Amino acid sequence: MVDGQPLGQLFKQDDSGVISPFARRFVHEAVENSLEVYRGDFARRDDLLQGGEIELLICSVCGDLMCGSIIADLDIGAELVTWSRPRWWYFKDDDELDDDEPEEDLGVERWVFSLGDYQSALAQIEGYLARPGWRLIPDERGRLRRAVERRLGVESKPNPLW
Repeated sequence: MVDGQPLGQLFKQDDSGVISPFARRFVHEAVENSLEVYRGDFARRDDLLQGGEIELLICSVCGDLMCGSIIADLDIGAELVTWSRPRWWYFKDDDELDDDEPEEDLGVERWVFSLGDYQSALAQIEGYLARPGWRLIPDERGRLRRAVERRLGVESKPNPLW
């Protein structure tokens, strides 16, 4: 949330299938990694991102970067934190990065936060992470099935053996 509004609303992406990387539906470790990336520990983010890129909104089903994410550049200064150039990031069908496509204008160029407010917001997320009820083990079988179906362009009926 920024200024009390969910990012999906600010980007006019409420129904586009993206959600905060801090959503409870994701595994605790993945959310914890996202928190550290927002603090500037880029070693804990997806290897496909470069420089100061962070994921602002991720696939609401699996959280996989390759499904499509809204990313931005993070700059943490001595007094200010900036998220700039928010944009869609996704893979093309032929598994090559889609650098040739023009970036969709999401209506925002940047956000600037005071370092203290930013750290306070991340501390609130950390408190949220300390609550019980998080999944600790990913559903790898379901994720694999969805990846295979996506690759083949098919959708199977639910199978309790998956």
